[in-house]
Amino acid sequence: MRLHFHRWAAALAAFSIPVLAAPVPPWRLTESKHFEIYAQTSDQRANAILIRLEQLRAFFQQQNGWKASSSPVRVIIFASDQPYRLRSTADAYYVGSGDRDYIVMAAAAASRDLAAVSHEAAHEYVHLVLRASNLQVPPWLKEGLAELYSTLRMDDRGTELGGPLPARLDILRSRDWMPLEELMAMSDASLRHQERGAADLFYAESWALTGMLALSPGYAGGFQHVIDAEGAAADAGLPSMDVLVHDLRVWVNRGASASVQLSRVASDSVAVEVSDVSQPSSGLLLAQLLLAAGEFDRA
Repeated sequence: MRLHFHRWAAALAAFSIPVLAAPVPPWRLTESKHFEIYAQTSDQRANAILIRLEQLRAFFQQQNGWKASSSPVRVIIFASDQPYRLRSTADAYYVGSGDRDYIVMAAAAASRDLAAVSHEAAHEYVHLVLRASNLQVPPWLKEGLAELYSTLRMDDRGTELGGPLPARLDILRSRDWMPLEELMAMSDASLRHQERGAADLFYAESWALTGMLALSPGYAGGFQHVIDAEGAAADAGLPSMDVLVHDLRVWVNRGASASVQLSRVASDSVAVEVSDVSQPSSGLLLAQLLLAAGEFDRA
């Protein structure tokens, strides 16, 4: 009888092991005066993302017409997959509610390229700036601006904007494009319902078009008119769609590599504190995120 019991217990244990949940990485808080980075990743990576965001904030603070958040921005970085997606294609996103801003990101594990994570953080922070600045533009220009300004590179010598995004170029060079009329007419509601492949093409094409209009010699002088016209091609004085498509294909074939040199951004030293986050505190944080995103049942 005892022998049978031990065999049964061993079989049960062997069966149970695979279904045990993997331990959840602990949350850590890396914070400065302007950002609160809640992360399930290393302190070094969280600090690198915080410094990148501080640089972007300093840049936009020195630009006429741009505004930043008045209260600390909360950045939530999950260890691997992102369980709080607002749509299936949103690996990262920005949510603003009242005076609280959230940037949510996924896959910040040590195996992921830090440059890719920093690019996502920068892209979402630009969305925060667009909202704070009350800039009303269509999705193609909104996403294009977020991609364009995510390329900002700042150091003691100066600031550079532009240059190629290889992943976006690969998409544009290997797939049929969305007609520009459809791209520029896309609504936020339609974008939310796109599948992954269509969304990737939309982002790539929006980045290329915005980059060409902002940086190429033939269009850069009139880019402010595009913003003032809220992305309406006719009101912005843009040429016909046939001409735009031709010029955009030339721009992409040349690698969309143009960049502009800007003045050095003066920034203060950043005081950073790192601390543990308790389980109740992290649960409250995620509930507040869901409330801000309008996910009341999940919150």
